[in-house]
Amino acid sequence: MRVRFTVVIVAMFVLASALSVPPASASGANGVFPGMAEGKVQYLNKPQLIVVLNDGTLLTATSPQQIDQLAEGAAVRIQFVSGGRWKVIERIDILGR
Repeated sequence: MRVRFTVVIVAMFVLASALSVPPASASGANGVFPGMAEGKVQYLNKPQLIVVLNDGTLLTATSPQQIDQLAEGAAVRIQFVSGGRWKVIERIDILGR
């Protein structure tokens, strides 16, 4: 009887430990990974901080200063971080200047 009780306690401890460990992510510990996009600005919404490239890539700026020099049709290279459905701009290089 005592052996069965010990086995049950150990099994509960192992199960609790396994459930408390988050699953591993291929993109990093917090699920965010870097990326780069290059193309022409197809759509620009400065009040909402949105940039859409000609390939359909939708990116979000974190401040108006990031996109104040942009205009539709500008060739750009954008470094961003992606965390699920959002691509947040880290750096914009305007090409051909």
